[in-house]
Amino acid sequence: MIVVFSDLEQERARRRDLYVVAVDLPSGLNADSGAIDPGTLAADLTVTLALPKVGLLLFPGASYVGELQVGSIGLPDDMPVEAGIVMLDDGMISPLLPSRPLDGNKGTFGKVMALVGSPNYIGAAYLVCGAAARIGAGLVTLATVRELAPYYATMLPEITYIQLPPDSSPPQERARAILEQLDGYHALVVGPGLGQAQTAAGLLDRLFAGLMALAPDKRPRLIVDADGLNYLATLDHWWHRLPPRTVLTPHPGEMTRLRGGASVSGGGADRLAVVREAARDWGHIVVLKGAYTLVASPDGSLRINGNANPALATAGTGDVLAGTTAGLLAQRMEPYDAASVAVYLHALAGRRVSAHLGDAGLLAGDLLPELPLARRDDLLDSR
Repeated sequence: MIVVFSDLEQERARRRDLYVVAVDLPSGLNADSGAIDPGTLAADLTVTLALPKVGLLLFPGASYVGELQVGSIGLPDDMPVEAGIVMLDDGMISPLLPSRPLDGNKGTFGKVMALVGSPNYIGAAYLVCGAAARIGAGLVTLATVRELAPYYATMLPEITYIQLPPDSSPPQERARAILEQLDGYHALVVGPGLGQAQTAAGLLDRLFAGLMALAPDKRPRLIVDADGLNYLATLDHWWHRLPPRTVLTPHPGEMTRLRGGASVSGGGADRLAVVREAARDWGHIVVLKGAYTLVASPDGSLRINGNANPALATAGTGDVLAGTTAGLLAQRMEPYDAASVAVYLHALAGRRVSAHLGDAGLLAGDLLPELPLARRDDLLDSR
């Protein structure tokens, strides 16, 4: 049965079994920008040919795509979506995963230091450290004050601790407690759950200065998220205060603040230009979170995660992503690859949870036991 476009919604209401398939892209959807015509037909399934078109992954057009599948017409699988833009998929991710040699030990698989969590955000430390451990880091250490350590120990007995001086102590003393213990650590994650009090800002100021003073071969890879980004946004030329190729993981609001108030569209084509420009100008890896998360490198390369999942739109999932990235950095992955793999496996873990729960009700902690399974599945799917 052929349905005229103008009658489609009426026909959907009348026939629950009606299934709309779009070939290449839904009619009326701009393949470059994701803009839609008023008469655009919303599909249940879009079978795009050869490569995903960028417009299929940008809103509002993405809402009209339904399930997206790529049909082969004989072009190479590793072709970019467009110049410098690559879709994250199993075939790309699996070769990047760090090896797990049989004779490895916890040192082989790297050490993560985390400056995360505070009395108002205890769960952030659990999520970050749990994710770093679940993705395969050999050792995870949390820097926290003495009174919070017992709470964390009940949630994650496997992690170790550096006890920070009290918040009332001079910030240089608090930063020194971390810097003096960093030798041998391969990744440092800061920001989630720290809060925005002046004591946190002073600690971050001294910590970032101390990292810059370290020799490059003694400096762990750095990832900054959440309140760490909020602190940076208060500084002029903040990107010069971080080691080169730091991984930054802002959501659109944090990205707006980092750019001095210049807003970021929720899903339009300008997101691609904004994140590329930011990575280039700042000299860091930028992960712009959203329904289709973007990962940009200073050299202009851009990777898109095509696995949107509304179940992940809940508090704490960004903390899990930060910890996952830190865990992969600890396993000696390069920052751009670590961020890309973290984004992909994080989404895959979310998809595994959603298979049981649906599109609502996922808790960030549900992702933790799924992360090693997502990593395993990705290896199996690539064979």
